[in-house]
Amino acid sequence: MTRGNAQVSVAFSAPSDDGGAGITGYTVLQSTGGSYTTASTSPATCVASPCTVTALTNGTAYTFEVEATNGVGTGPASSPSASVTPATTPTVLAVNPNNGPVSGGTPITITGTGFIAGATVEIGQGNGLTGAIAATSVVVVSSTEITAVTGGGAKAGLFNLFVTTSGGTSAGNTGDSYTYH
Repeated sequence: MTRGNAQVSVAFSAPSDDGGAGITGYTVLQSTGGSYTTASTSPATCVASPCTVTALTNGTAYTFEVEATNGVGTGPASSPSASVTPATTPTVLAVNPNNGPVSGGTPITITGTGFIAGATVEIGQGNGLTGAIAATSVVVVSSTEITAVTGGGAKAGLFNLFVTTSGGTSAGNTGDSYTYH
């Protein structure tokens, strides 16, 4: 499963027994700990794996089951998936220190929200992420803190720092500014 902003991509295998008729669609069921209900998917009719479940609440853990349907009827639900929590788009509130040499190598601490494992950090070089310089040694300390080391080979100037997760990429704002000098 791949989590995103208010959504999860649910991958599954076709059932080993289709009752003699080809599968015509799949229904994804979702649960937050109680009973399972039909999930909203995109597209509305899921005909193959994976199916993207939409309209989920970020920060809420979900499990999923999948039912296959064909001309014979609807088969039993699959075993429940592992729990997954959709991720919100990260927001950068501050970078400390907020400046360093164009050669890189400056340890920085990024504070914000929506940080999750696997996050990447880049410092723009003009137009958003185009030509951005990747930070190294990125460590997600918590959902509100990341440590990293600035990359080198940058041009001098004031640029936005971006954090990217499976929930999306942070939008540029005044708190995410970093100056290469």
